[in-house]
Amino acid sequence: MRAKHRVMLLGLDGVPPELLFHRWSSELPTFSKLTAKSLHGPLRSIDPPITVPAWTCMVTSKDPGQLGCYGFRNRPDHGYGPMKIADSTMVVEPTLWRILSRKNMRSILLGVPQTYPPQPLRGLLAAGFLAPDEKKDFTYPSSLREELDRICGGYMIDVPSFRLQERSSLLRAVEEMTRKRFQAARHLMQTQDWDFFMLVEIGPDRMHHGFWKYFDPRHPGHEPGNPLQEALKEYYKLLDMELESLLELMDPSDTLLVVSDHGARPMMGGIRMNEWLRQRSYLRLHQEVKKPTSWDPSMVDWANTRVWSEGGYYARVFINVKGREPMGTVRPSEYQSFRQELACEIAEMKGPDSKSLGNIVLFPEEIYRVCRGVAPDLMVYPAGLDYRSIGTVGDGDLFTSQNDTGPDDANHDPLGIYMLYEPWKSQGSLPAQREAHLLDVAPTVLDRLGVEPLQQMLGKTIN
Repeated sequence: MRAKHRVMLLGLDGVPPELLFHRWSSELPTFSKLTAKSLHGPLRSIDPPITVPAWTCMVTSKDPGQLGCYGFRNRPDHGYGPMKIADSTMVVEPTLWRILSRKNMRSILLGVPQTYPPQPLRGLLAAGFLAPDEKKDFTYPSSLREELDRICGGYMIDVPSFRLQERSSLLRAVEEMTRKRFQAARHLMQTQDWDFFMLVEIGPDRMHHGFWKYFDPRHPGHEPGNPLQEALKEYYKLLDMELESLLELMDPSDTLLVVSDHGARPMMGGIRMNEWLRQRSYLRLHQEVKKPTSWDPSMVDWANTRVWSEGGYYARVFINVKGREPMGTVRPSEYQSFRQELACEIAEMKGPDSKSLGNIVLFPEEIYRVCRGVAPDLMVYPAGLDYRSIGTVGDGDLFTSQNDTGPDDANHDPLGIYMLYEPWKSQGSLPAQREAHLLDVAPTVLDRLGVEPLQQMLGKTIN
């Protein structure tokens, strides 16, 4: 089966509406032209608005609870052992390419998160940034890896690290990676048959985390006149040129859908959630620590601990439940009332200025259809995601301007972007902007390919 209208899905990780549709729109001619001719607007992400699981939610139209995936790393069981990095073996719900393979339609995937280790499909696949490195077998078929290396002069899955003090080398690495990935895409678009082509560029996310403070006066670390002040805007100009190169290769009968999995915002600070829990005796350590120390489960006196947290762009809070965790202390009969009281206490947390921090507390079973795997007992957006959760404990200081895993200027935001460009279709009068949901993407792709969206998909076709 060949699709009447092929679909190109261009994923730009973490692009917010503010930058693309407003602040820099006059300097991005291709994006602006596309915006004028597209259905477009903010794309509401899932909760949590995190790269993994957001991309997998997008290509399955399922929520994180249904996927049993709540972040990059997840608890494999109710023990206190290490968390497991999300990989493709966790994805049991039908993805777009699995559905299309059953229809004998060909998919080409480049850089899609949570596709490592690569699984067979009807088409080609080069896994996304969670693949360990380019020396591993990150493609399907394996021979694709050599072809990509030859075309790109060494394909890049990701930059070595985006949390660097030395930002100039990060800038060069992100630009190189982006050029190579679009080069690979152009090559495969021209040499391969495909019905569905999905390219996810992780570069915008790396740039936001590395360069946000240089252009945004709202950021507490903003340095007016810094030589890197224009770095992020110049990178968006690079994306604009690369997008134009893809458009030139598309047929008039093709559909282009440009999306981001979440948005971005300045990171105003961090809060040490485990230190906050420790000060309230919810969390006990074997030994007191007098300086900021990386969180480690081996430090915890589990027999006397009721709550702990895992850090990140949002905080996952776990309750040590008797009969559920190996050394649980909170009786099941007390669980609901204790959790409610804890949620209220977290929501009322004061910030460094003694005013309400504005934490948002979510109950997983209230926002997901089901909760598979090991879901957090509570999910917390510190200061509504103006702050991130810091993993260190010690020294009594709850707030910090420094991230414990390296320099980081930005946090994630629930609003990303979408542009649905269909040159073959009479658009009539397009609305200025219309908000859509990340879960709407998969049914929209299937609809344009002439495939009936699955009934169990949560999203609706964008029209």
